[in-house]
Amino acid sequence: MSTQRYGHTSRARTTILSLKRNLLFNFTITEKAEITNMSGEGHHVSFRRTSKTRESNEDLCKMFERLILASPVTKHMKFYPRNVGQVTLYEKDGSNTPKWMKERLEDGEFWLDITTTEDWYEDADIYESEDREDSFVSIAKNFAVNNNLERL
Repeated sequence: MSTQRYGHTSRARTTILSLKRNLLFNFTITEKAEITNMSGEGHHVSFRRTSKTRESNEDLCKMFERLILASPVTKHMKFYPRNVGQVTLYEKDGSNTPKWMKERLEDGEFWLDITTTEDWYEDADIYESEDREDSFVSIAKNFAVNNNLERL
């Protein structure tokens, strides 16, 4: 079967992209629009801008990404070579933000999201522990303090 890039796969692509963000996967669209190798999980941190926050959300996302890529958090991260960044920014008015997420976000709030492989739980402390200085949540906590953000 050949992989289609255009044509009749656009409806299948739209359907796939409309699935909620917390079910992430690798997929190949074939002539039958099959989905293969579904796996993984998203982890996010939420922030609210304060009156002292100066950088744009996009710049904050890039800064956070640099911290994440220099940490052990990358151990189970999925990397998408075609993506510009490995940390995804979701804002209330963002064009890539799903409707269900827009309904949960308040003005001034944004989420930063990473995608991990399904075996991330083997090193759950890298993602969930506040006792580790280099964990995802600890990096987010320090990032909030250093950039005048409120961590939600």
